[in-house]
Amino acid sequence: MDDGPSYFAVATIVKRSDGLHEMLGRMTRKGNGVAFYHKEAFEYLIEQGLRVAWTVETSKMHLYKRLLRSVGRLRILRTFTKRYNEQDIEFSYGEIVPLGNPT
Repeated sequence: MDDGPSYFAVATIVKRSDGLHEMLGRMTRKGNGVAFYHKEAFEYLIEQGLRVAWTVETSKMHLYKRLLRSVGRLRILRTFTKRYNEQDIEFSYGEIVPLGNPT
């Protein structure tokens, strides 16, 4: 049962050397306890005046672009590869450029 739009989010915010703020260890919850990325958390940080960064698996970028399209544009600043469980996985790091911001 959906209990309405009440959300709970917890995250550690880290300021990166490039001046961006990135959420790490984030968890969000809506009613049923399923953890997922939560666009309202990104919106809140942007409303606080922070330049918000993100890191995602490059293969999942299309999902994040769709999830965050009402927040802003995902601008890739760099890509890098990490090795997990004997596999090389490519990640993208970038900034959320809020809607209405031409940069």
